[in-house]
This record gives sequence, structure tokens and C-alpha cells, in this order.
Amino acid sequence: MSSFTQPLTVTKLPKGLWITERAFDYRVGKEVLCEVIHIPKGRISDGASIPKFVWSIVGHPMDEYAQGAFIHDDLYTRKIHTRKRSDQIFLESMKVLNDAGYNVPLWKRRVIYRSLRMFGWYAWRKKIKQETSL
Repeated sequence: MSSFTQPLTVTKLPKGLWITERAFDYRVGKEVLCEVIHIPKGRISDGASIPKFVWSIVGHPMDEYAQGAFIHDDLYTRKIHTRKRSDQIFLESMKVLNDAGYNVPLWKRRVIYRSLRMFGWYAWRKKIKQETSL
């Protein structure tokens, strides 16, 4: 069953960035055939690829669904899955967070997921341009 191994511990940096203070893993899918996404200590993230105008509806990415946002940002950066699969993993992680007592109800997960499907291409391309310009 999908799960996080540790709670999220982050420190705010300038320019809307955050850094992890300890590593954590996210187990995707079934226990028998699970994929593990590792987020190391020191990983920097801007939270998620959710358009800022959506924040007024669902809250800031570093609120209840922050741990899933770190996973999503990592998936968009490393491109180990398609954009659609990365968005689906984020959706799944938000359900895990809701089940763990964080306030990420179904309506909020749907708004976030749909906004990513409509507008996430911009962040996906931006990450590609950042990588190729290094």
C-alpha cells in the first residue's frame, strides 16, 4: 500500500523555495510491487507545479499536501515517468496524506489534479529548459 516513510521536515529559503531537513521515501502502489521514490535531505523545491491562481482555491503547496508536492516536483525534475504518470502519483500521494489525517479532501485533490493536467505542461517544459541550459 502507498505510504510515506517519514513526516516532511523543511526549512523555508528565499524566493519561495524550500529545502528538506531529512530524507524520506514514498512507496507507490502495492506493497508487493511497489516503487520507491527517494527524496534526500537537502532537496530544494518550489512546492508543486500548480498554477498560482489555483492556490486561492486549494491553499499553498506547502500546506496539507506539501509532502506530495515535493514528490511531484522531484518527478517533474528527474522525468523518470511521463508527465501524466507523475501527476497520477501526486494524486495518489494526496489521498495517502488525507487518509493520514491531513486535510486533502477529494474535491481538493480533483482541483489540483485537473489544474496539473491542464497547466502542468508549462512547469514540465520549464524544467527541461533549466536542465538543457546548465
